[in-house]
Amino acid sequence: MPRRASIATVVLAVTTLPLATSRAQAVGIDDIRAWVAAHQPRVYDDTAINTVVFVVDANGKYVNSLAAKFDASEVATSDLRFARMEELIDARQGTRRVDTLTSSACMTRASTASAGVKRPVCVLDGVRVDSFDPVQMLTVRALEVVNGTAAARYGAGESVAVLATSVPSMRQRLDALGVTPSNFDWLQTNRVRAGAIGPRGLDILILFLKGAAK
Repeated sequence: MPRRASIATVVLAVTTLPLATSRAQAVGIDDIRAWVAAHQPRVYDDTAINTVVFVVDANGKYVNSLAAKFDASEVATSDLRFARMEELIDARQGTRRVDTLTSSACMTRASTASAGVKRPVCVLDGVRVDSFDPVQMLTVRALEVVNGTAAARYGAGESVAVLATSVPSMRQRLDALGVTPSNFDWLQTNRVRAGAIGPRGLDILILFLKGAAK
């Protein structure tokens, strides 16, 4: 089981989503450094690399990884996760009025929605869908809630629509790592400063797979 480490001095920000299903501990900076050294050592020399992705099992044990230069659209998927986490924190603290529920409604299937609850129309890359599955959400770089004429074009009627824009190359990377909607459980994202791990700042994504934690 990965241990928690003090990461305040090297990690700029961390998100863990979704929290409700988290079973393994969040991974500490010492474990991340060990994984980089063992599996992606070129991170220490290649200044072009800006993102590392680790896939781990339900017990936090290493499964697979990649290290690459993500383009601006791919980096935007991490930016969106951090922005949404900030919105949730602000909403809970009452420092900002933010509608976090409408877009989140598209992250569960319509068949599981509570009776009588008005559900938004969910649109992924211009196509109406039932919901956004967990892996699709890993590839989304923009979420927008629209109503009126903008929503009506997708058949929303008097409801609202949630428009998601994904990055196809992110889905290709996840497919290559073996991450699927059926086996993905939750995500930890670390944004670390230059020099903490390698010569430049990094986004480090840790994707936990489902399974019985021991």
